[in-house]
Amino acid sequence: MITLRSGPLQRLAEIPVVKSGLSLVASTGTTAGLGLVFWMLAARLYTKEDFGVASTAVTTMMMLADVSLLGLRTGLVRFVPGAGSRTGALIASAYGVAAGLAGVAALIFLGGLGLWAPELSGLRDTAVLAVIFVTAAAAWAVFMLQDSALVGLHRAPWIPIENALFGLAKIALLLPLARVAPTYGLFLAWALPVFSSIVAINILVRREVQVRPDASDGRVQRTRNDMFRYSLADWTASFARLATYGVPPLLVLGSLGRAHAGYFNVAWLMAFTTFLISTNVADALLAESSYEQDQLNRTTRQALVLSMALAVPAALVGLVAAPFILQLFQPGAAEHATPLLRVLLVAAVPNVLVQIGIGRLRAQERMRLVIVAETVLAVVVLGLAVALLGPFGLLGVGWAWLLGLTVVGCGLVASEGRHWLKDAEPSSLGSGEPETRALEAMV
Repeated sequence: MITLRSGPLQRLAEIPVVKSGLSLVASTGTTAGLGLVFWMLAARLYTKEDFGVASTAVTTMMMLADVSLLGLRTGLVRFVPGAGSRTGALIASAYGVAAGLAGVAALIFLGGLGLWAPELSGLRDTAVLAVIFVTAAAAWAVFMLQDSALVGLHRAPWIPIENALFGLAKIALLLPLARVAPTYGLFLAWALPVFSSIVAINILVRREVQVRPDASDGRVQRTRNDMFRYSLADWTASFARLATYGVPPLLVLGSLGRAHAGYFNVAWLMAFTTFLISTNVADALLAESSYEQDQLNRTTRQALVLSMALAVPAALVGLVAAPFILQLFQPGAAEHATPLLRVLLVAAVPNVLVQIGIGRLRAQERMRLVIVAETVLAVVVLGLAVALLGPFGLLGVGWAWLLGLTVVGCGLVASEGRHWLKDAEPSSLGSGEPETRALEAMV
């Protein structure tokens, strides 16, 4: 009898990029499942108007935290594997910078609500709610970075457990907070569990860091300056991509009103889960290429196959199930959001090419090309969203995403795809001084 240990599934699971990628995808699946329960309950506990406002507050808080990461999410994945005894300092400095900037960004956002989001003015109604919004943005920045730290530490299997506990805590708080905070209880149920999560996970991270070796397998250890130079270059690129995530909900809220903002947020959050499959695998590609720098082409092919094998079936299932899932939310969601959700699910396929292509460029530290790809994506998606929102409504935003990802994905394959088929990649990464000079030129 053939056992699992000697079988093909076991051998497949032992491939580093597959192991890390599957752990991250499992985390996304867990988050998606529990998130589905959360949003279905929230849609039934709140009016359409309150649901639209509170869900927009959630996405806005997440966007502010994302913007404040300065590319450090990718920087930690890239540099923690080679940090050796400096790992703790690298992680702590990333946390401090991102949390501080997220808090400042949230304060600025609250101060200008009358200009850019008057519908969210209730966030300033009480000092307590305003403080929670600001501190939640800072905590969310750390929450996202700690997953990157775990990937870099080769501890990705912890991430699904972390996110499962976080998802259960959100659901548990939803009903009691709906009774005491009928407008923003949804936001509070999402935000409050973040604080306990970052404490628990970083106790584990600290223990892992304490046993890191003084040397990193003969490689030159990377410094905080190296990481920040790389991260700032990546932030320049990812800032454009983050705008494509955070701006459309505000456009919908301002143009179509609170109820349609709720429909959009439900469809977007469901489709974005499918998008995250490729993002997760690209993170695993980046981390594993830092451990095996001369095997980047092989790792790229493995990541591409894994991502397609997961994203395509997920999108196909979603295309069929979309109206049935959406009708579990508030009345009207299936009618208004099904076409949008289906178009976004189709867009998850070219998103595979975009994420894996950009992940490989990040592994090579070719940051100028990363900036070009992310900027083109933002210009196409946001430009088309503005142009199509009026005549096509919610569906126009879906078409904007599909066309933008297709353009960038095909462009990356046309310009870089031939290199992915080569057997080996020259080992030019982690070489210390030459790499540092290249990073300085990029930034």
